[in-house]
Amino acid sequence: MRSGLMRWQTKMTGNEDTISDTRLPDTYDKLVSVERLRHGEHNVRRSTPSQNLVRSIERDGFEKPLIVRRPEPDASVLHVTDGWQRYQAARELGWRKLPVREYADTMEALQAAERNSIVDEWTTYQAARHVQSLYQESAPDTDDESELLAEIGERTSRTCGLSNGI
Repeated sequence: MRSGLMRWQTKMTGNEDTISDTRLPDTYDKLVSVERLRHGEHNVRRSTPSQNLVRSIERDGFEKPLIVRRPEPDASVLHVTDGWQRYQAARELGWRKLPVREYADTMEALQAAERNSIVDEWTTYQAARHVQSLYQESAPDTDDESELLAEIGERTSRTCGLSNGI
């Protein structure tokens, strides 16, 4: 994991050696070329970034890193599980490298996306897609569907706005 003291200081173009310390999150694993990043199949948001987000990144940089995972252990590309709109905004602004937190396990990436999302509340559809992704990722590993649903409900009830789980 990288800290603010270990980062390069200068401008804001998204090059590793030219990103100002103040434009990157306090913690992230590494800077990754935008060419290696793809929209993740489990990312619940698919919309384009607002102009407010574009202006915010242009002015302030990144508050939080993108949450990414490798689709296969040896894959060179990374799937963005959380932060797709920030990716698009930064790319529009000419950033060539972006700060990421990389997870090897899909379930860990989904949980990190839920915990670290910059969106205060998801729409009902986005919450349902998130729960569906958790279920699809976990279903092959369990024989007890009711136990799996209860576990997913416990994991998601706080951030998805569900009062009693699923």
